Amino acid sequence: MENSMTIIHLEVENVKRIKALRIAPPATGLVKIAGRNDQGKTSTLDSIMLALAGKRAGPAVPIKKGATQGRVVIQLGSLAVERKWTVEGSSLRVTRDGIPIRRPQEFLDALTGTGVGFDPLTFLRENPQTQVDMLLGLLHLAEDPRVLDAQKQAAYEERTVVNREVKRLEALRATATIPPVDTPDEEVSVMALAEAHRELVEVHHEHARLTQDLARREQAGMAAQHEVERLRTELTRAEAHLVEANRQRMEAAILLRAQGTPPDLTEITAQMQSAEATNRQVREKRKRHELEGLLTTTRAEADRLTTAIAEIDTQKTALLAAAPFPVPGLGVETENGSMVVTHNGIPLEQCAHSVQLRVGIAIAMAVNPQCRVILIRDGATLDADNQAWLAEISKAREFQVWLELVGDGDQESFVIVDGGIQEGGQP
Repeated sequence: MENSMTIIHLEVENVKRIKALRIAPPATGLVKIAGRNDQGKTSTLDSIMLALAGKRAGPAVPIKKGATQGRVVIQLGSLAVERKWTVEGSSLRVTRDGIPIRRPQEFLDALTGTGVGFDPLTFLRENPQTQVDMLLGLLHLAEDPRVLDAQKQAAYEERTVVNREVKRLEALRATATIPPVDTPDEEVSVMALAEAHRELVEVHHEHARLTQDLARREQAGMAAQHEVERLRTELTRAEAHLVEANRQRMEAAILLRAQGTPPDLTEITAQMQSAEATNRQVREKRKRHELEGLLTTTRAEADRLTTAIAEIDTQKTALLAAAPFPVPGLGVETENGSMVVTHNGIPLEQCAHSVQLRVGIAIAMAVNPQCRVILIRDGATLDADNQAWLAEISKAREFQVWLELVGDGDQESFVIVDGGIQEGGQP
C-alpha cells in the first residue's frame, strides 16, 4: 500500500454547491480554499471526503440542485479515485497506474481509516473525556490508564474503610481494661466451686447435728443423775436408765471423734467470692488478645492497600512514560477524579490557544500515517502567525493541509466564486 500520499489533482463537477472546478494543489504545505460565504468553499473540502469515505462522509446523493449527476476525481499519489453520483445511486472506481483495484471502498477505508478529513480544531472542541478517549485510542497502550486509576481509587476507598477500622480498634484497645499479669487464661468454674461448697456445708451441718445430739445426750445423763439422787427409791430403774444413757452418749462421742475437726470454709468461700472477679479478668484478657490480633490483621491490610496504590501509581507512570505521545510534553493525568489531556502537566483546556493548536495538528498528523491529507474547515480562527506555523510544519512533515478561509484570501489561495474557481484565483 502507498505511503505518504497527498492530493496532486482534484476535479469536482455538480457536487453540493460546486458547479465545476479543477485544482492542482502543492503536494505538501497549505492548500488555501478562500471565498465568501455560500460560494462553495466547504463543498470543496466535502467533495474530498465524499470521494474517499463515501456514505460515511455525508448524503448518499450529494448532487448539486438542478443537475442529474455529480462527479469527483482525485489523483492521490499513484492512485486515481473517481466517484460518480446519479439519482439512482453512486459508483466508485479506484486505479493504481491504470490498473483497477478490487473492492475499492474497502481499499480506501483501509488506506484512510478515520484520518482523512480529521479536523484538528474538532479535537480541541471536544470535552476533556472525549479528548482522552481519542488520544488513548491513538496510542494503543498495553493498558488503559483509566483502568489503573479506577483500581487505585477502589484500593484507596478500601484502605480508607480499613484505616477507619484501625482507628476504631485502637480506640477500643485504649479503653479496654488491662488485666493483671497473673490472670489465668481460662475462667474459674463457679459451678464447680458451688458444688464443693455445698458438700462442705453438708459436712458442717452433719457436725452441728452430731454436736447438738451429744449435748442432748449429756443433758439427758445429767437429768438421769438428778433423777437418781431425787428418787432413791427408784434407784435401780434410774441406774439402768443411766447406763443406757451413758452408752448412747459414748456412741455419740465416738461418732463425733470419728468425724474429726470440721473443715475450714474460709478458703473456698474466698475463692467463690473472687471467682467472678477472676473470670472477668480472664474475659478482658481474652478480649484484649483478640483485639490485638484483629488490630494487627487490619493494619496489615491497610499496609497492603497502601503498597497496592503505590504499585498502581508506579505502573501508570511507567506506562505513560513509555507512551509514544505525538507532541513532547503531552500526557494524560487525573484531575479532580477525571482523566484529562495535559501539556507539561497543565490541562489542555487551560493552555494557550497556540499550544492547543499544535497539539491538535500533531494528533491529526499522527492518525494520518499514509493518506497525509488534513482538512481544516474553520481556518478563519487561525491568525497569520498560526497559519505560517501550520505551513511550516505541514511541509516539514510532508503533509497537505486544506484550509478553508473566509474572504478573498491571498495570492496563494484558490478562491471559490459561485461554485467554481475564480478566474485568476489559482496560484
